[in-house]
Amino acid sequence: QTNGGTITYCCNGGPAGNNTAYGGMIDISIEGGGNGGGLLQTNSAQQMFFRGCSFNGSSTWALDLHTMQDSYFSQITCNVVGSTSVGVIQIYGDANGTSNMLWFNQIRVESFYKWAVTITRGSGATGGGNNGLFFTQCKFESAGTVNGDLFYADGYTQQLIMDQIFLSAGG
Repeated sequence: QTNGGTITYCCNGGPAGNNTAYGGMIDISIEGGGNGGGLLQTNSAQQMFFRGCSFNGSSTWALDLHTMQDSYFSQITCNVVGSTSVGVIQIYGDANGTSNMLWFNQIRVESFYKWAVTITRGSGATGGGNNGLFFTQCKFESAGTVNGDLFYADGYTQQLIMDQIFLSAGG
């Protein structure tokens, strides 16, 4: 599904309802052309697979992962995305559930303005936070000024595993 240039994997009903499942993309490049919309959005998606994809040129998020579960991101590049108020990769839940069991391997985020990755409990969420998030062999680097943390996880985040991570900001 596309919505104003954004690719969306979406459903209604959250984890207890009908989830989008068993989809994804391999070797796809999504170019935003500096538009105000994001590039890839999920809502209650599960068992998705994304490999060899690039997300470039958006003035907002590249990956907006809302209540996503059991999914894999490998060899992903995000370049010249984000703003001073929006992260490049956003992971969050809501009152219907959390994002959990997400694997990120060989992710490269370059030229961003605030937060390469944000992990938050989300609007209306109660109880625990997002959990089972694995980042391996990732690079988060911006040559310019970054207006905040490079990687942010709120106090509700559980089981966040990071191995072989490179973080750098030039400003």
